[in-house]
Amino acid sequence: MKRCKQSTSTVESKKPKKEEEQKDVAEDGLCEYEREREARIARNRERLAALELPGLAASFAAQYAKPKPARPRGLAAKKIKKEPREPQRASLRLKGIASDGTSVHDELRGGKIVVKGAAGYTGHQAMEEEKPRIVPTGPVPFSSDIGDPKSDAAFLEVLKKCSGVGSGRKSGGKKAEGLSHAQLKKLRLKESDVAKVTREGISHLAFHPQAPQLIVATGDKQGHVALWDVDKKTAPEAAEEDADVEDSGSEDGVYLFKPHTSYISGLRWASGCLLTAAYDGIVRRMDPAQGEFELLAVREDSEFSAFDCTADGNSMLLGDKDGDVEVVDARDPSKGTSINLHDRKINTLHIEPGEEHLVVSSSGDRTTCIWDRRKLGPGIKALHTATAANVILSAYFSPDGARQVLTTSRDNTLRVYDGSLHQKAVILHNNNTGRWVMPFRATFGPGGVCICGSMKRAVDMYSSTGDQIAALSSEYQTAISSRNVFHPDGTALAASTSSGRVLIYR
Repeated sequence: MKRCKQSTSTVESKKPKKEEEQKDVAEDGLCEYEREREARIARNRERLAALELPGLAASFAAQYAKPKPARPRGLAAKKIKKEPREPQRASLRLKGIASDGTSVHDELRGGKIVVKGAAGYTGHQAMEEEKPRIVPTGPVPFSSDIGDPKSDAAFLEVLKKCSGVGSGRKSGGKKAEGLSHAQLKKLRLKESDVAKVTREGISHLAFHPQAPQLIVATGDKQGHVALWDVDKKTAPEAAEEDADVEDSGSEDGVYLFKPHTSYISGLRWASGCLLTAAYDGIVRRMDPAQGEFELLAVREDSEFSAFDCTADGNSMLLGDKDGDVEVVDARDPSKGTSINLHDRKINTLHIEPGEEHLVVSSSGDRTTCIWDRRKLGPGIKALHTATAANVILSAYFSPDGARQVLTTSRDNTLRVYDGSLHQKAVILHNNNTGRWVMPFRATFGPGGVCICGSMKRAVDMYSSTGDQIAALSSEYQTAISSRNVFHPDGTALAASTSSGRVLIYR
């Protein structure tokens, strides 16, 4: 009985609480807990509004948002069409078919094979003669492979004006001195200063010394010559969505030509003209006044491996793979004097800018030599000689008239010499570029700065005493730059890669 009374009282005591809760809910449709929750949310929102966090978050999102990738300048990548797969080869033995008795007799250069045992085979057919070299004759018109007549004519007018007296970039009097070491460290590469100008690896490049704007000439491994008007405005954005256009280089200031059939071994601006030489035994001169690449010299039995000329372009030096140098007068190029200077291939020839009677040569015979160009003839002896432990890849004079010589060697060194080839500095540098990267060739810049490509995808800079000044690099330099050159005024540096790209640090 007591238990029943207790339970009855408990039930009766709970009834008022339920009635109170129902009364609270009936007023606004919410219970007390829900009203407290809504009040807490409102207070938090007021605090967030006071801190202005949404605005800060939006500003950070805009700051760190990935930028839209820029349209690449110059040549666009060609679309590769997928070819249908050939049927899989099967063994004749497994098919139960008797062998026809043929076999590979010999493998020729270029991967060609001579088959022995085929019908009509005779012994003299085993050694197939190589096809004769095709030597083009006559001029090559100034007609870009990736442009149009209108853009070619407009750029030709620009080149004509660059040949005038008094033209040139204003460098604030820094032409001889160049930039200070502190300024060199501040050189930067922008995304818009990268362009693919040739389809193959670049072997030579040079700035136009007289142009008021930056114009770079390059030559590649297949005989192409490209000219890049660096500061020309890029193509409109509408063109970047046109997937059918493979090459729109002229819209980006890139002009591509094919004046040679093989590796460009030398390239030099002289009196407003561009002179080029190649392994095809041909020397050409791009004359803006004529609007063509005129043929200067043809040597069907020669493969020019090195080239340089005087500032006026009248006297040319042509080195070959046998160690011979031919002296050619551009005014009468049919005649030339050939002299043997080295025992192996000549890699570079460079005429001293201040004293043009001096020329330095580098060779595969491990020597660097300085010659008197006025006395080149039978029995000539070098004025000075320096020998290294391995092949000398290049040797260049300094452009400031200090008569310093900078060499690059396969013994992983860069060496600085004085005018008598007395060693002044040795710089340890990794020159093992391998098979697929162009060999390094260190060059001088204004003020005696030495520059060379790096296996770390950078441009190494050293003083003439061997101290490292800087190593220029950028997220936009995605490949090793084997060939690098300063503008004559020292305010810009061009770096080229084995993929045909040019990068401008400035």
